[in-house]
Amino acid sequence: MTIRKYVSEFSLHMKATYLVLVQQDDLETRSVQVELTNHPFHIYIICRRPRITIDPTNFEVSPELISGVLKVQRGNAFANIPFLIKNGTGHNSLSLESPYPHNKFAFVAPNGDPVVWGKVGTIAHTLRIPHEVLDLEVLYVGQSYGKEGSRSAPDRLKNHSTLQGIYATASANFPDQEIWLVLCEFEEMLIASFDGTQRTYGTTDEEDSSHTQRVLRTPVSEQQRINFTEAALIRYFDAPYNQIYRDSFPNPAHETYAACYDIDYNAVSVELTTEELNCQLYSATTEPTWWHLPKFALRSRDERVSMFTIFGHDI
Repeated sequence: MTIRKYVSEFSLHMKATYLVLVQQDDLETRSVQVELTNHPFHIYIICRRPRITIDPTNFEVSPELISGVLKVQRGNAFANIPFLIKNGTGHNSLSLESPYPHNKFAFVAPNGDPVVWGKVGTIAHTLRIPHEVLDLEVLYVGQSYGKEGSRSAPDRLKNHSTLQGIYATASANFPDQEIWLVLCEFEEMLIASFDGTQRTYGTTDEEDSSHTQRVLRTPVSEQQRINFTEAALIRYFDAPYNQIYRDSFPNPAHETYAACYDIDYNAVSVELTTEELNCQLYSATTEPTWWHLPKFALRSRDERVSMFTIFGHDI
C-alpha cells in the first residue's frame, strides 16, 4: 500500500482570472489592442463553433424593445434563434443593415447614422439565447510566450502557422463553422493539504518541515508555470491539433516544468471558468461545462498518494 509522503502536501495551481473572446482579425482593431495591452494573456485556446448570422428580414423595434432572429448553421441546415433585448439606443425607430453573408450588422438611425454595430458572433454572447449554440470546441492550446516571454498572445497569433492551418481546414471542410480564440490571463495560487491521521509517512517531521519551507521560499518561474498550464490543458482537452503533451503530461523528463519536480510538489492544477463569456468549452473527450479543473499528480499512484485522493477517491 502506497503511503502519503508528507503530512503537508502542496499543489501549484494556476487560475484563469481574465478571458477575452475574439477572432483573429479582431487583433488588428484599435479597441481590442488597447484592452489587450493591459493584460498579459499567457494562454490562447483555438476553438470552433457553428456559424452564427442574423436574419435581415426579421427585425422589429419599439421604444422599449429590439427583436430579431439569429441563424445558427449546422451543415446545410439553419436553426432560427429569436432574441429580444431592451432598446437602450435612444431611438424609437431603427433599421437593420447586414449585407451577405450576414455575419456583421448595424442598427441604423433614421438619419443614416449607425448606432450599434459589430460582428453577429460577438454580440450573440451578450444575448439571452441558449448557450449550447455558443459553446466552443477546443482544437488547440498554446502559450503566448516566445523566448524569454518576449511576445504577447496578439503578437504571436497574427502569423501563427497552426492557426492559419486550422482556418484553412475549417474553410475547406467545415464551412458551417467559425474559428474563435479564447485569450487567458492566469494567476498563481498554492493549494495545501494537511493530513496527520496516518501512523506512518514517507518522511520524518523534520523532512516535512524542511519541504514546507522549500515550497514557500522557492518560486517557480513564470515561464515554467505557463509551460505546465499549457501542457495540462492540452492533456485535459486532448486538443487534436497539439502534437506534444496529449499523452505525455506530466513527465519528470520534461525540463520545461522541471522546477515543479525539483521543489517536490505533489500535484499541479489549472482552473478555467468561462461563464463570463456565456459559453462552455468542450472537446471530443471532455464534456461541455462552465468550469474546468484539470489536476495532475506529479508521481504515479505506485510512487506517491495524490493529495487530491480522499478515502481512496479522487476529488
